[in-house]
Amino acid sequence: MRDFAYYDMRAFLLERQIRDTAIFRLNELAEKWECSDKNVKRKLKKYQELKLCHYQPGRGRGNASKITFQQSFQSEIEDFIRTAVEQENLDKLLTLLQLNIPREWFSAVSSEINELFGLHTEKGDQDILRLVIARPFSILDPLHTSINMESSLLLQLGDPLVRFDTTTNTVVPCIAHHWKAENNSTAWTFYIRKGIPFHHGRTLTSTDIRQTLEKAMQKGTVTHWYLKDIARIDLPSKTKITIHLRAPNPFFIRYLCLGNLVILPHDVPFDEFKWISTGAFKIAKRSSQKLILEAFGSHFLERPFLDRIEFWLVKDQTNPVITVTNMGNADDNDYTDHTTKDYGVNILTFNFKHCAFAHHPAFREAFYHLLNPQKMLRDLENHENSEASSYFFHKSSAQPRNPSKIKILLKKRPLYW
Repeated sequence: MRDFAYYDMRAFLLERQIRDTAIFRLNELAEKWECSDKNVKRKLKKYQELKLCHYQPGRGRGNASKITFQQSFQSEIEDFIRTAVEQENLDKLLTLLQLNIPREWFSAVSSEINELFGLHTEKGDQDILRLVIARPFSILDPLHTSINMESSLLLQLGDPLVRFDTTTNTVVPCIAHHWKAENNSTAWTFYIRKGIPFHHGRTLTSTDIRQTLEKAMQKGTVTHWYLKDIARIDLPSKTKITIHLRAPNPFFIRYLCLGNLVILPHDVPFDEFKWISTGAFKIAKRSSQKLILEAFGSHFLERPFLDRIEFWLVKDQTNPVITVTNMGNADDNDYTDHTTKDYGVNILTFNFKHCAFAHHPAFREAFYHLLNPQKMLRDLENHENSEASSYFFHKSSAQPRNPSKIKILLKKRPLYW
């Protein structure tokens, strides 16, 4: 299988190619490959020795060179994909799919690609789900995770004291099998299931729960404000824990359902690349391009139906893999195309430690009038999105802005501006 730089070059030269011949300058490929002109010449010489192309250097410094390929790029792509599928080399396949090449080229090999993605069974009756993600997972530390995708993943890797059932809108048992609220909801007692194993083999106790909550109470964590009313935590036994609040809060138990409050072992330093907890899945491998989860066979609740879940990264999805893998299957009556839009917002934040002026209300108001979301969307030729005045799309509307107020507001600046 040829190295990726070759396919990267072919994709780069595709638009200027005429009958498998393209004109280029060495510095263009040097910039593309992030190397020197000398190394570009070495690569081209190697490709010529492999009889992939014929390279004709330009005469004189800076003059255009010419390259003629021995095979059409489309046929090379199809051969590459078939080889990658046969070898189950997902890393190279997904890297190739990020290139800017015509999507219709994949139609001839869509069935081969489809074999590797989605839900399928491998040898040994292993049920595996392979998914493609558009961005890498960010931090998976429960104390600092605030993104929806990562937060949902936490509930697969670990378990909180209790869970919230979205179908019944009720709190249901999890690590705690029963609980009670006393003294006007200022004392919450939880009774812990016996024999819950962590991924590393030790049995969970109330000590693990207390340390998890104490760490989550620290300032600077995303969970601090949920737990700020905790006065103390008592451990009557290994399977019983009582949380005392400074003020009544009948909704406190709802906070304990958060994925950010999954219980971690007190005797193992947290490592987000190993992730030891009690969850139905555990991390088998994590790299810059993939995250692989394996079912935890000793999970104290029901074992997952899936044996493994694989997340593969394709950053620049100019050719979305989900679309690619279903091409050529339009006549399949078992296939249903269902699309839902996940709405979100873009926000602007200031670092208050380095931007003292951002504390002043007049500056923030001036900045509000300076920003023009409608114009920004037009300039970006973004016709799908709209101005966000709420976290809910149906509640958002264009807000009035008055640029003439900007100078007046900035005159109110304090001396440290």
